[in-house]
Amino acid sequence: MREYASRGRLEVNLHLRIIDPALLGVSLNVSQARAMLDELGRFAATLGSEWRPDLNRLLSAPHLWDDELREPDPAMVADLESGLRQALADWNRSRAVEGEALAKDLAMRLIRLTQWLDHIKEHSSSIKAQKQEALVERIRAIEEDLPAQR
Repeated sequence: MREYASRGRLEVNLHLRIIDPALLGVSLNVSQARAMLDELGRFAATLGSEWRPDLNRLLSAPHLWDDELREPDPAMVADLESGLRQALADWNRSRAVEGEALAKDLAMRLIRLTQWLDHIKEHSSSIKAQKQEALVERIRAIEEDLPAQR
């Protein structure tokens, strides 16, 4: 992932759902389970007790289960890695497009700010004179009203 994202934080989640049970590599040790059930049946018979095996109990007997696939299938890992590389490459392409759009937007804003600055520079002296003249007019008006207030 560092090949595609050199800075920042990136989280990737994979949710894998195995549909074919054979891919899980889990199997019941049938001969041992059968031997245990047969033995319990014989034991129940010696006690004169009716016995029906509860097969659900076999789920809680970890020694009856073999997990043949301790390592993931190399072909599946290669496919997942290839898919991740494609997704990251697509992500980088979309980031590049977004970056180009942002660069254009920033350039347009900079041009507009430069135009406004030029406009302000061009008109600042006349605006200054207008504001100064308006201020002088207000001061004169106030001075004229002062004797009338006394």
